[in-house]
Parts: sequence; C-alpha cells; structure tokens
Amino acid sequence: MGLNNHCSAIDYMLGTIFLVYYLLFKYRYTAIIYLSKIDPSRSFNLLLNSENNNNTVSIDKTNWTNIQSAENCKGFSETIRQLSNLEVCKPSDTKTKKSVSEHVRDPLLCLPRTLDTPLPPANTNRIRLREWGTGGEQGKDSDFYQWFAGIIDGDGNFDIRKDSSLFLHNLPFSANPDAYELKSSEGQRYLSQAYAGKGSLSNDTEFGEGRECMSARFILKAIRIKLHNRDVRILTRIQNYLHIGRIRSDKNKPYSIYIVSTYDEMKYLINRLNGLIRIKVPGFKKSCAYFNIEYIEPDYNIKAFDPYFSGLIDTDGSIVFNYNSNRIECNLEFQYNDYTKKLNFDHTIPYYKPYILLRKHTNKSSRKEYKSIAFKYQTVKGMIYLYDFFIKNRLFSDFKFYRATKIKEFILIRDYNNEPKNSLEFKIYSDFLLDWIQYKNPSWLKVPFVDKIR
Repeated sequence: MGLNNHCSAIDYMLGTIFLVYYLLFKYRYTAIIYLSKIDPSRSFNLLLNSENNNNTVSIDKTNWTNIQSAENCKGFSETIRQLSNLEVCKPSDTKTKKSVSEHVRDPLLCLPRTLDTPLPPANTNRIRLREWGTGGEQGKDSDFYQWFAGIIDGDGNFDIRKDSSLFLHNLPFSANPDAYELKSSEGQRYLSQAYAGKGSLSNDTEFGEGRECMSARFILKAIRIKLHNRDVRILTRIQNYLHIGRIRSDKNKPYSIYIVSTYDEMKYLINRLNGLIRIKVPGFKKSCAYFNIEYIEPDYNIKAFDPYFSGLIDTDGSIVFNYNSNRIECNLEFQYNDYTKKLNFDHTIPYYKPYILLRKHTNKSSRKEYKSIAFKYQTVKGMIYLYDFFIKNRLFSDFKFYRATKIKEFILIRDYNNEPKNSLEFKIYSDFLLDWIQYKNPSWLKVPFVDKIR
C-alpha cells in the first residue's frame, strides 16, 4: 500500500481479484468504515492494482466491472487497475416505492474526494459495481474505438490472403480420398460455391466448425499496426485497453508491430470497428465478408472533436513549424481515391476549416503518377482552435503531442521574431523554437531554419 498527496493505492499480487473484493467489501456497511480508516482525509481516492488478473468481477450476476491499465505521469505501469462505477443505494422510498441512488463515480477513475452522504442502517445499504462502458462511461469506450479507427486508417493493415487450401474433410466424401467423390448433392453445392468464389459457407451449414476455412477467395490472416518505436506508446495503449493481441519489435528496423491473429479476437475487432473505418475500406469489407458480418457504411462528415481525427494525426499526420509564415501548422495527406475524397473535416475542429490541396506525384523508380489529397490547417488565427482540439482529444504520439501543447505558449511569443537578434525577446523566441524542434527529433540539425535562430 502506498500513499501520496492525492490518492491511496493498493497493489496486490494475487492471481484473482475475488479474494480482495471479499476482504474489502464482504460487509457492506463496514466497507465504507474500512475505506475511511485507510484514508483519514476522506479523499477516497483509492486505486486497486492487480499485476496478473484480466478477468471481470461482479458483486452480483448483473453488475460487472472492467479492468484498465494503470497510468501515471511517467506512462504505463506494469500493473492492471481494477476499477468500478460505484453506486451507493439508499433504502427505497416508502411512498413512491422507488430506490434512491447516488453515484459516487470520480471522472479520474477513483472514488470521489468527499462522501458526505449519511449511511442508513447496514441491512438496507449495499455497494453495487456497475458495468464499465455503460451509462455515463459509454462515451469513453466509444471515444477509444473512434480513435482506434483513425489509427487503423492511418497505419493499420488487414492482412487479406488468397485461400490456397480448401479444407474438404468436413464435407461428406467417399472413402477414397483421392477420388473426392461427394456422397450428397448438398456437399457438391457448397463445394461448387466455394470454388466459384461466393465466399465462406453460411452459419446454417451442416458441416460444423469447418465453415470458416471454406473461404475460397480470401482469408483474414491478421490485423496489424506498424509504427516507429518512437510511437510505441500508441501500441501499448491499444493492447492495455483491449487486452488482446501482441506487440513484436522489428529486429533490423526501428519499428514495432501490434498483431491480432486469432479468429475470435479478429472477429471482435471487426464488429467494434464496423461503421468507423473510412479509408482502409477494401480490406475491411473483405474482413466483414470473411466473418459473415454485414458491412456498415461510415459517415465521412467527421464531427466536432471526433477522436478519429486524433488517431489519423497520431499516425499519418504531422505538426510542423512554418518559419517564413511564423506559425505552427497541422497537415494530413493521403493518396487520392474514392474514399479519401469523401473525407470532410470542415466541422472537426470548430471554427477552423482545413485548406484542401490536390497534388500529382511521380514515382521515380516506376515513373507512375498518382494523386494525393492534403488537408492543411495553416492559419495564425486558427492555432488556438488547433490547441483546444488536441487538449480535449490528446495525441498518444508523445512527439506530436508535445508540439501541440506548445502552441498556446508560442502564440504569446511569436511577435518576438521581429526583435533584434541580440535582444532578450529574440533569445526567448529562439530558445522556444530550438526546444520545440529538438524534442525526440534526432534530425533536428537538418531543419533549414535552425541556423537562422541559433
């Protein structure tokens, strides 16, 4: 157990959390007294951390709690935090026969700082654990998958491969395996459908669990996200939130890959991301067909403060400094196609519409031309709106988030650029830019304007 100025924390090394909840919450009335004793200041900021428990917990059969990885100012810890939405239930009103409840949920994933509600008799009170992701917390779960969809559209990949092998052992063959003579017309029909490329067998087939192997045209091998090691925190956040998948580092290159490859886990992600993928649509449609999931068309009008935009910036976006115009800019650029041309970010950052630029590029090796579409946020007046967006929907690329958080400070000193170079004002300006450009950027010396401010 550890104490600091803000919260109390209990770490336990048990394989299951049930014993801990038994010790802490067995007696409903004494639970509150117990908490008040270990937290005399009555701040009730209590964290329960488990190192190796990934199971949900319930006081009763209808109310569950989730787990979330613990995080502090230094990043992600090695423990898993078991937290729940507590609801103190008072005795029911005898006149209206309705129970009166008071939520004591803290937005920072702790119990509230004060709990002044007097306790009724012990036999009429209980502490109930409510499901994480329901009610008021449902928005947080939705925000994660919006952001996650942006990560997938940026640097994600649906590994679709042709199904070169067809598992025929589930079909009614004759005894001679070399002849592959089907005993029934039903088996012949399903096999002909598979070879004709009509997709996997339906759920009502009589051939059982082998149906997912009957995709004649393609299979989903894995879902992957590949990022630079500088942004590996994005991958650890995804893994800690979902509790599925694995992270593998590239031995020869400075990259790490998040991989989900099991059938059930991939199907779960496809269901959760359905209706959110806007750019990697061809691979996602095939993934939906592989799992017999109906594809949901996404909304290409990205709403205000949508975390999807943060996911795109975390992966494909850039936050740069325009020295000639003396401003901080945010840019997104994609290959121009039927999906990217439908993207609409006009209302994503309130009061700040992007400038859209279409460009032609030529591949030097193959000499092939292709188009790109760029969304540029590049006005001085819009910098404060850009700052507000990323404070509300933070970036998990530390390199880019650091640059975004400096925008407000830069607005205050940007006019110092016009002062004499030997003045204190210009020194403040140059020190700021050097710090801004150096943070986690080993190539900062190659930036053209560095020599002008040193």
